[in-house]
Amino acid sequence: MSYICLANTCSIAVNCPGEVLSIQYLQKEFQLHWTGLSLNLPIVGEVLLEEDIRIPASAVLLCSNRLYAKDGVVFCKDGNSILALELEESLFQIRVNRSTSGSLLALVLQTLLNWYIPRYGLVFLHTASFRFNEKVYAIHGFGGAGKTETMIEALQRGAQYLSDDLAIFDQEGFIHPYYRRIGLHDYSFTDEQLTKLHIDKKKYGLMKMCEKRNDRISRYIFQRLRGHFKISVSPEQLYSFSTSISVIDRLKVDLHYWLDLSDETCIAEISNESFIQRMTFCMQNEFRSFVDFDGYFGFLYEFWGTKRLEHDALLQKVVSSIDIIGLRIKGQNYNELACLILE
Repeated sequence: MSYICLANTCSIAVNCPGEVLSIQYLQKEFQLHWTGLSLNLPIVGEVLLEEDIRIPASAVLLCSNRLYAKDGVVFCKDGNSILALELEESLFQIRVNRSTSGSLLALVLQTLLNWYIPRYGLVFLHTASFRFNEKVYAIHGFGGAGKTETMIEALQRGAQYLSDDLAIFDQEGFIHPYYRRIGLHDYSFTDEQLTKLHIDKKKYGLMKMCEKRNDRISRYIFQRLRGHFKISVSPEQLYSFSTSISVIDRLKVDLHYWLDLSDETCIAEISNESFIQRMTFCMQNEFRSFVDFDGYFGFLYEFWGTKRLEHDALLQKVVSSIDIIGLRIKGQNYNELACLILE
């Protein structure tokens, strides 16, 4: 039995052989949170191996050949990859087989964590965060605004990594390290950034070029290179920027920023009311990239309404307590933005 420990508060029990590919993927994804010890933390979810998972012929199709349900069990399908879910009010269970893809498992697991960790006073925000000169910075914003790129620029200046994309906050507004891999295929980096991250510029450029094309060969090359760059910045590399920060630390955030794309790079004004509206909207839509799990769970499970209210109440409490500063960034001026907020 292995465990993924979150914020030294709760954990996920993983009861699968180590040679299962989806579990190997999960172990790499959560490597710095992975342990063979239970640490006496409450278990919020379980991942189990079931050799034969099939969608029953009588299952109800909920969403475009991707989501099915029968007798309280939800089946998620992505191509030939499949997993099964059984949800209770205080615990979720994910069952995988040997053909389940790691990316599907990680996506579903992250989605469920969003709705289950509020029971333990934790909530996710769409945030990249780091510590620099004893101050903790949290950069919030919609996807694609430049949070990750700015954070990586800060790391090159001596900052210590805390989180990328999603960060864990507790009900008192403290942030907890959430070390997961950064998927570099999702971002457009400059040559200078690629050099700093020791990334092969030619391969990276080929991947981005193939991403824009739609022919069969380009799609094949993109998928192969995409897998390579998914692990280019691993937890170990990122943790090398954070050697004095433990995964069980709880840190006060000194500066909160909301980042927007603009025609200039500068400090800007943003009201707390606008920030609350944006972050609430952001998090309501963050976990619906595969299917609208939340909507279907509300239909299938009587307890889901209470769980949704619990999540939304904690999200509002945390976000409402934040004093926010506005940021604007022009184009790919990540270096300029990092200098602006750090110096």
